[in-house]
Amino acid sequence: MSNRHQRRASIATYRRSASNSLLTWLVPPDTTIGVTVLDNAACAWLDYLPTVVPSRSCICCRAPLHQRDDIGALLLSVPALTSKLASVAGLCVMCWEDAEIEVIERAVERTLSVVMPGKLEAYAVTC
Repeated sequence: MSNRHQRRASIATYRRSASNSLLTWLVPPDTTIGVTVLDNAACAWLDYLPTVVPSRSCICCRAPLHQRDDIGALLLSVPALTSKLASVAGLCVMCWEDAEIEVIERAVERTLSVVMPGKLEAYAVTC
Protein backbone atom coordinates (compact mmCIF):
# COMPACT_ATOMS: atom_id res chain seq x y z
CA MET A 1 0.00 0.00 0.00
CA SER A 2 1.33 3.40 -0.86
CA ASN A 3 -0.55 5.52 1.66
CA ARG A 4 -2.82 5.49 4.71
CA HIS A 5 -6.01 6.06 2.70
CA GLN A 6 -5.35 3.02 0.51
CA ARG A 7 -4.54 0.86 3.54
CA ARG A 8 -7.77 1.87 5.32
CA ALA A 9 -9.79 1.23 2.16
CA SER A 10 -8.17 -2.19 1.82
CA ILE A 11 -8.98 -3.06 5.46
CA ALA A 12 -12.57 -1.87 5.01
CA THR A 13 -13.02 -4.05 1.92
CA TYR A 14 -11.59 -7.07 3.73
CA ARG A 15 -13.76 -6.38 6.80
CA ARG A 16 -16.92 -6.27 4.66
CA SER A 17 -15.94 -9.52 2.93
CA ALA A 18 -15.11 -11.22 6.21
CA SER A 19 -18.55 -10.36 7.55
CA ASN A 20 -18.65 -12.71 10.53
CA SER A 21 -16.22 -15.49 9.68
CA LEU A 22 -12.52 -15.86 8.95
CA LEU A 23 -10.57 -19.01 8.29
CA THR A 24 -7.02 -18.70 9.61
CA TRP A 25 -3.76 -20.58 9.47
CA LEU A 26 -0.54 -20.03 11.41
CA VAL A 27 2.12 -21.90 9.48
CA PRO A 28 5.84 -21.90 8.68
CA PRO A 29 6.59 -19.73 5.62
CA ASP A 30 7.42 -22.66 3.33
CA THR A 31 4.02 -24.33 3.86
CA THR A 32 1.67 -24.81 0.92
CA ILE A 33 -1.92 -24.56 2.12
CA GLY A 34 -3.53 -25.75 -1.11
CA VAL A 35 -5.88 -22.77 -1.31
CA THR A 36 -4.75 -20.78 -4.33
CA VAL A 37 -5.58 -17.33 -2.97
CA LEU A 38 -3.69 -18.04 0.28
CA ASP A 39 -0.69 -19.59 -1.41
CA ASN A 40 -0.47 -16.67 -3.85
CA ALA A 41 -0.89 -14.08 -1.08
CA ALA A 42 1.80 -15.71 1.08
CA CYS A 43 4.19 -15.93 -1.86
CA ALA A 44 3.65 -12.30 -2.85
CA TRP A 45 3.95 -11.11 0.78
CA LEU A 46 7.29 -12.91 1.12
CA ASP A 47 8.55 -11.76 -2.30
CA TYR A 48 7.83 -8.09 -1.54
CA LEU A 49 9.44 -8.08 1.93
CA PRO A 50 12.71 -6.43 0.82
CA THR A 51 10.90 -3.63 -1.03
CA VAL A 52 8.23 -2.63 1.50
CA VAL A 53 8.75 0.78 3.11
CA PRO A 54 8.34 1.03 6.02
CA SER A 55 9.30 -2.58 6.61
CA ARG A 56 6.76 -5.07 7.87
CA SER A 57 7.06 -6.13 11.49
CA CYS A 58 6.50 -9.16 13.68
CA ILE A 59 2.98 -9.27 15.10
CA CYS A 60 4.39 -10.34 18.50
CA CYS A 61 7.48 -8.23 19.18
CA ARG A 62 7.31 -5.64 16.36
CA ALA A 63 10.81 -6.57 15.13
CA PRO A 64 11.32 -5.50 11.50
CA LEU A 65 10.92 -8.22 8.89
CA HIS A 66 13.20 -7.45 5.94
CA GLN A 67 13.72 -10.82 4.24
CA ARG A 68 12.43 -14.39 4.14
CA ASP A 69 15.02 -15.54 6.67
CA ASP A 70 13.45 -13.22 9.26
CA ILE A 71 10.10 -15.06 9.07
CA GLY A 72 9.30 -17.89 11.48
CA ALA A 73 5.60 -18.18 10.64
CA LEU A 74 2.84 -16.61 8.59
CA LEU A 75 -0.63 -15.78 9.82
CA LEU A 76 -2.92 -16.32 6.83
CA SER A 77 -6.60 -15.51 6.79
CA VAL A 78 -9.39 -15.62 4.28
CA PRO A 79 -13.09 -14.74 4.68
CA ALA A 80 -15.08 -17.95 5.06
CA LEU A 81 -17.65 -16.93 2.44
CA THR A 82 -15.28 -15.87 -0.34
CA SER A 83 -11.96 -17.06 -1.60
CA LYS A 84 -11.06 -13.93 -3.55
CA LEU A 85 -9.34 -12.02 -0.72
CA ALA A 86 -6.60 -13.02 1.70
CA SER A 87 -4.56 -11.41 4.43
CA VAL A 88 -0.99 -12.19 5.52
CA ALA A 89 1.00 -11.18 8.59
CA GLY A 90 4.29 -12.50 9.93
CA LEU A 91 6.02 -13.65 13.08
CA CYS A 92 9.78 -13.39 13.41
CA VAL A 93 11.89 -16.51 13.90
CA MET A 94 12.61 -15.69 17.56
CA CYS A 95 8.94 -15.32 18.50
CA TRP A 96 7.93 -18.43 16.55
CA GLU A 97 10.63 -20.52 18.24
CA ASP A 98 10.71 -19.02 21.75
CA ALA A 99 7.47 -17.19 22.59
CA GLU A 100 4.87 -18.81 24.82
CA ILE A 101 1.80 -19.96 22.91
CA GLU A 102 -0.35 -17.52 24.92
CA VAL A 103 1.78 -14.60 23.71
CA ILE A 104 1.40 -15.74 20.10
CA GLU A 105 -2.35 -16.21 20.55
CA ARG A 106 -2.74 -12.68 21.94
CA ALA A 107 -0.74 -11.28 19.02
CA VAL A 108 -2.95 -13.17 16.55
CA GLU A 109 -6.10 -11.90 18.29
CA ARG A 110 -4.78 -8.33 18.25
CA THR A 111 -3.92 -8.61 14.54
CA LEU A 112 -7.25 -10.14 13.54
CA SER A 113 -9.22 -7.68 15.67
CA VAL A 114 -8.48 -5.02 13.04
CA VAL A 115 -10.78 -6.93 10.71
CA MET A 116 -13.11 -8.59 13.22
CA PRO A 117 -13.38 -6.23 16.21
CA GLY A 118 -15.02 -7.94 19.18
CA LYS A 119 -16.05 -11.00 17.16
CA LEU A 120 -13.20 -13.46 17.69
CA GLU A 121 -14.02 -16.98 18.72
CA ALA A 122 -11.42 -19.67 18.31
CA TYR A 123 -12.18 -23.11 16.95
CA ALA A 124 -9.18 -25.37 16.65
CA VAL A 125 -9.19 -27.87 13.83
CA THR A 126 -6.29 -30.16 13.19
CA CYS A 127 -5.86 -32.13 10.02
